[in-house]
Amino acid sequence: MTGPAAPVNSGSSIAVSTTMTNIGGERATEHAHVGYYLSTDVTWDSGDSLLGYDYKYYGLTAGESVTFNRNLSLPLGISGTYYIVGKANYNGNVPDESDLTNNTLASTAFTVNP
Repeated sequence: MTGPAAPVNSGSSIAVSTTMTNIGGERATEHAHVGYYLSTDVTWDSGDSLLGYDYKYYGLTAGESVTFNRNLSLPLGISGTYYIVGKANYNGNVPDESDLTNNTLASTAFTVNP
């Protein structure tokens, strides 16, 4: 997961990139979704704000990867240190997923100026 390398302004657009891999032994037949959350730490929680999402139709075969690149708009009026947390299956579209412990990845910290 990558995010801004330099300070950005609140309300600006930032580029993010992440790669999702099906590390299971079977094809995931549901669409592969990743949600992008603005967080004050590296751990996703329900207080983080969803900024956007990406998806791949028809899921991923075992071992297959897909890379997503997205521009996200930051909210106005925020400042401080933030992270973008990518969360696979953010919407619960893969109900039979057996391992939920490997679904999030955070960018490095970045500064948001008012």
